[in-house]
Amino acid sequence: MKKIFVLLFVALLFGNALSVQAKNKKSLEQMDNAAQKAIKRCYFKSGIKKLTVLIDTLSKIRPEGDSLLASKYMQRFDCYWVLKSYGYQDDYSCDLYKVRDWWEKYHYQNDSVYSAILLRLSYLKLYKSDKDSALIYLNKARSVYENLHKKDFAYFEILYGYADIEKAKGNLRAERDTLENWIDKYHEIYHRFSLLGSGPQHEIFQVRPLAWHRLRDCCEAIVKEEMARPHTEADVPAPREFESSDSAHAAVDEVIDCCVYYLTHHVNSPKMDDAALFIDNWLEKSVDIEKLYPLQSLQLKGNPTSKYAFKAFEASLILRQLMIRSYIIRWRNFRDAVKDGISFYMQNRNVTGKNDFLEPLATAYGDADKKKQRKIMRFWWKAVKHMRPKFHFI
Repeated sequence: MKKIFVLLFVALLFGNALSVQAKNKKSLEQMDNAAQKAIKRCYFKSGIKKLTVLIDTLSKIRPEGDSLLASKYMQRFDCYWVLKSYGYQDDYSCDLYKVRDWWEKYHYQNDSVYSAILLRLSYLKLYKSDKDSALIYLNKARSVYENLHKKDFAYFEILYGYADIEKAKGNLRAERDTLENWIDKYHEIYHRFSLLGSGPQHEIFQVRPLAWHRLRDCCEAIVKEEMARPHTEADVPAPREFESSDSAHAAVDEVIDCCVYYLTHHVNSPKMDDAALFIDNWLEKSVDIEKLYPLQSLQLKGNPTSKYAFKAFEASLILRQLMIRSYIIRWRNFRDAVKDGISFYMQNRNVTGKNDFLEPLATAYGDADKKKQRKIMRFWWKAVKHMRPKFHFI
């Protein structure tokens, strides 16, 4: 009888333990669901509070280095990372260092989680202006992820980090090169998935337009930087003939100097004719840009009072194409080149004389009316669309 009582007592205790464990599990699931729901709705402050309660509870029942507990620390850091831009006072950077230490101590250092930790550390160091450490962490994250032979959104996110580092360094050209490399790899992965009959993760498609816009802004900043750099007569090389596309390609830096000189000087400056002739000779052989030909058929080119404005438009378009290193004329480049051409005419019409063809456009150029702005674009589009059979914009 005594043995039966003991067995019943043990069974009762075991049943109560299971009941408590089930209740605790249900409570943890409820806390986690509440935190995830708040984060999904972008209530990050609420998400941090709920995650903090969950972390405190998990810390009492989970061992140090537990992967579930580490994931919640990481998630709390991510919420803080979003909020810091909005003046959030609390700092949860220590969460990331704790997870890093745990992963190096208890887990593999060659998995995607460790790579994600290193990527976050890179951004954290960059935020604190430690660019050298940021680059070290980013290189390590890339090395770990490439060893996994995976090409997904996380890999593209790592590559994108290099552009942020170059931006922090103030190196516009290196930032441009990094963004172009990102886009090239995007196309490589996109075509590979297309051949397999599937597609990359949808996040890549969301980031790609942002990369294009950022590349565009970066190239515009490079153009402004180049235009702001003083160019003198010494920067304009003597006009010469080019024998091949290779020799023209070797003279890209020289034609950029000619374009900038032409756009930043008056028509009566000493080297304007040399710069224009150098550009014309270079255009005949170059394959680095989308060409506009035959130039002789354009009304602006043959008009004595407007040919200078057209040359400014042409120089601006060449400059912008070379800065983005693409032979395709993009609509934004075309639009900005139009503005440069009209602006050049306005600044020099006291020397070249007024042109009946351009004067109404110059008047509209200074007007904020969008309809007049569109009128300018339509005129220039009509002026150039017959210059080659397959002239196109993207």
